Amino acid sequence: GYIIKNTCRTADVKNVHFVSESLGECDYLFSEEQKEYPRVLIDCGYLTTNVCVAYGRGVLFQKAFSYGGGYITAELIEALGIDFEFAEKLKRIVNLGLDLSVNGKYTVNLNDDYETVPVEKTNLAVRACIDELAGRISSILSDWKIEPDRNVPFALTGGGISYMRGAKELLSSRLGTGVYVAVPAVPSLNLPDKAACLSLLDRALKKADGVL
Repeated sequence: GYIIKNTCRTADVKNVHFVSESLGECDYLFSEEQKEYPRVLIDCGYLTTNVCVAYGRGVLFQKAFSYGGGYITAELIEALGIDFEFAEKLKRIVNLGLDLSVNGKYTVNLNDDYETVPVEKTNLAVRACIDELAGRISSILSDWKIEPDRNVPFALTGGGISYMRGAKELLSSRLGTGVYVAVPAVPSLNLPDKAACLSLLDRALKKADGVL
């Protein structure tokens, strides 16, 4: 906070307000109707996942932990013996819904050449990461005495796993409740990895207009 204030002061910004990213996202991503009921927001990024329970215009509980899409990349590197660039590209074409009994392969365009890796080994590595993520989320909710059920919807945002085919469905299965992807209601920017920055921008603009 001290560094940010000094930087803003150098840029002649006199008023600096700090706000919880979780609060901003819950207020921005959920409709007024949705805010009438408890709701869990999971913001899974590249290195960090943030879990919070929202109700009304506030956040009841919030906790962040180190785990996200980058950990999936690391697991693919270790499991398949591939380099970082290969793992990042592979992660973007993974489909967790594929039948593991079929002897298929993923083909990745790498340095003007094509490399292949087995679907089964790749998907098992990614599934293990989703299992780890779900386990950590479940543990947090258990500490808060919250039992996942169909009456408490789970919203997933952030770029960590939201774009991965089958990840939302697998996470839903592991948590035992429905999971949907929450995105900003902004044309061309309605992407999960834009949720945090647009939520904070929306809150800043409302603050400047005297709405908050």
